[in-house]
Amino acid sequence: MMTKHKISFCTVSMNRLHHLKLTLQKNILDNIGYKNLEFVLLDYSSTDDIAEWVKTELNEYSQTGLLKFYQHAGAELFDRSHSRNMAFRLASGEILCNVDADNFLGAGFANYINKIFTKNDGSGESNFFLTPEYTYRDVIGRLVIKKSDFESSKGYNESMKGYGFEDLELYDRLCKDKFSQIKFSEQKFLTAINHSNSERFTNEFIGRNCLSIYLSYKDPSKTEILYLFKDGFLEWGTLYDTDDDLEQISTKMGSEKILLIQGWKKCSWTHSPNIFQVTDDNLKIINFNVIEDGLILHQCSEEAIYYKVTSDNLSDQLKLLKCEIDNREIWKKNINLGEEKINLNGFGNGTVTRNFGEKVITLSSW
Repeated sequence: MMTKHKISFCTVSMNRLHHLKLTLQKNILDNIGYKNLEFVLLDYSSTDDIAEWVKTELNEYSQTGLLKFYQHAGAELFDRSHSRNMAFRLASGEILCNVDADNFLGAGFANYINKIFTKNDGSGESNFFLTPEYTYRDVIGRLVIKKSDFESSKGYNESMKGYGFEDLELYDRLCKDKFSQIKFSEQKFLTAINHSNSERFTNEFIGRNCLSIYLSYKDPSKTEILYLFKDGFLEWGTLYDTDDDLEQISTKMGSEKILLIQGWKKCSWTHSPNIFQVTDDNLKIINFNVIEDGLILHQCSEEAIYYKVTSDNLSDQLKLLKCEIDNREIWKKNINLGEEKINLNGFGNGTVTRNFGEKVITLSSW
């Protein structure tokens, strides 16, 4: 008789109730035939009605223990690495699976996982993890891994705060640690809700704080970009379209063809009706003239026009691009540091309540 490993499907949510209403109960019903199973749902400081919805619509699953509902209060911004680490630590299964709030597992996915892990364990291949093929952005985070292996890897890198690459960075560390990555491509297990780019980062720093973006075309491969934030600071950098002529990051995803040259220049800014003033770290003041559709910078008898991005779609793409570039830079810096440099103060630390406050749990370093 085939072993039935205990599997924990782990989902975190900050204000994604509109997605959970479509996915969570269907995921439960599509896999309820697998008896050694739990669903872990972590409310990461949501301001929607997720708790009331769980209490009224999913009570039968909570009562039987099939659904474990936790709440973490006090997070001002969504932190996908920290929240996932918390959910994985709270899970009791031998095998853990991350399920984003917009993902559908598909009928029988739990049985599919069990067959793969039983087969590989039986063949002596003990160091492995399971992910989708890298063909569709919204399901790449579907990591399936033994809890003991996840804990020994030190989890998702919590220095990566924004959207993008936090999952691929973990996969890369696991592969460097001699784990085999098994990829699956069955479409019935790879369905997700289509949604806007803005939903990917709306609860993160850039989604809450970016006021506007300006672009200045330099040549066919270089563009200068300014991100203005509500706190009176901006980040100014030059993006380079590599056109595949520079060494690429190991995964062919998203923004790897666009590189940031020499990092971000972080400055403060103020403005009046006619002048936009930037002060850099050395207290050097740079004045731009304000025009109807942007800014003009006069330097060395030349002028550069920085056009304000007015398209919501382009603005969202550029916010997403910045998140991915920043996390990719962290990944690249960490490539040679080794696993021992990741999450030095622990991972997934914090306090949660279970099932509407019936129990308080503190997750601390070990």
